[in-house]
Amino acid sequence: MLIAESLGLRRYGALTSITSIASTIGAVLGPLVAGRVFDVTHSYTSAFELFIVINVIGALVTFASTSYEKERSRMSTRAVRSAALEAKPALKARVDLKAKA
Repeated sequence: MLIAESLGLRRYGALTSITSIASTIGAVLGPLVAGRVFDVTHSYTSAFELFIVINVIGALVTFASTSYEKERSRMSTRAVRSAALEAKPALKARVDLKAKA
């Protein structure tokens, strides 16, 4: 539901599949990394600390992301501004042509 609310329903399937792939990679690599850390340090403490840091980084990236609606409104505002800037020279040229006539 978080994906649908933050990124929209238009690309929900593609985004869910990417998220699922990332989760699967984490589920496969997590025990391997934890086992390797245990073999080297004879303790799971370092592995848990590593996983906590990775999760905190993921949470910070998630909270730093803008919502789909906010990004969409920002993009549409930018498009309106650029269209207005492009229209001004054309409008000025029309006014100049009318003034010359």
